[in-house]
Amino acid sequence: MTLDLKGNLWVNEDGARGGDEVNKITKGANYGWPKIAYGRHYRGRKIGMGTENHGTEQPQYFWDPYIASSGYLIYSGKQNRQ
Repeated sequence: MTLDLKGNLWVNEDGARGGDEVNKITKGANYGWPKIAYGRHYRGRKIGMGTENHGTEQPQYFWDPYIASSGYLIYSGKQNRQ
């Protein structure tokens, strides 16, 4: 988890067999697990009902296949392009 400069909470989440996510956390929001997911069970079965459901939030970004993220920060400086 990390906070951006505006105090927003961001979370990276490792999914099962794909579907690693970045979520911007909002009070009272439902992020879907285990009813929706972009990954699959380790034996290949679908997790829940798919990737969307009414009343659930979508990730800001997801990776499929997975990247197995660890550590997390938000860079808010300027990129120097040469």
